[in-house]
Amino acid sequence: MEYTRFKKILSSMLILIAYILNAEIISLNNLSDWHTGSSVSETDGILTVNGSTAFSSKKIFGIDILKSYKLKATVKGKGQMPIIFCFGFKLFNKQGKAIFQNNVCNIPDTDTTLVEPAQKGATKISVENAANWKTAPGNVIAYDTDPSLSDLPNFNIITIPVQKITKESTAWIIDLKTPLDISLPAGTKIRQHKGGSGYMYSGGNEQISNDWKTFSGTATGGLKSGFSGMKFAPGTAKVQIIMLVNWGNKNAISELKDISLEIE
Repeated sequence: MEYTRFKKILSSMLILIAYILNAEIISLNNLSDWHTGSSVSETDGILTVNGSTAFSSKKIFGIDILKSYKLKATVKGKGQMPIIFCFGFKLFNKQGKAIFQNNVCNIPDTDTTLVEPAQKGATKISVENAANWKTAPGNVIAYDTDPSLSDLPNFNIITIPVQKITKESTAWIIDLKTPLDISLPAGTKIRQHKGGSGYMYSGGNEQISNDWKTFSGTATGGLKSGFSGMKFAPGTAKVQIIMLVNWGNKNAISELKDISLEIE
């Protein structure tokens, strides 16, 4: 019995050692690790933040979606509540272009084709099928699309809301709220995407209190489409760590410590 117990303990220790050896832990506790405003000071490894302040890591990290990327930070608030803390990644493709929700959040069953040229300045476009298109104000239009979603992330985005959708005998007519600022030829593939330009909040996006609280979250794997806090969006090749501290509250004060990225 004792021998069996010893083998189990030894096995657990070996697994822990292997994990530690394989994991890379990057500390981000110094002010010099971040691009941020003048409202941040550093004392003994603790960052003090006055007012609504954005942080972005000076280092941009290459991503292997087969690995896991764990963010961790300990935070507490001081002064006027509520205090919001947002912690995550800004995503980039191989060329360093930022990926946001509107580049990857396709709306299912909205792929269609222009049946007539869409001229710059036009406020109506004619398509083969718009049965599943919506007039939600936040939606955008992507062009040069592919129904297989192989075009994602798609950076060809028209941010003009759809005002009205009408079915006619040979086509569907989409009325736009403002004129097009580009021209697209007949045959161009288009679809609707959800709007949005925020970040991937793997580490948390919530209110903090006057007590120390540790935020952590892990991202691993990739998505075919869409945007998630736990999986990387299509086309993600690089990330930058971001923190939005005291967000929207110019009178708040927060302290941050033990900030790290663990790659395993």
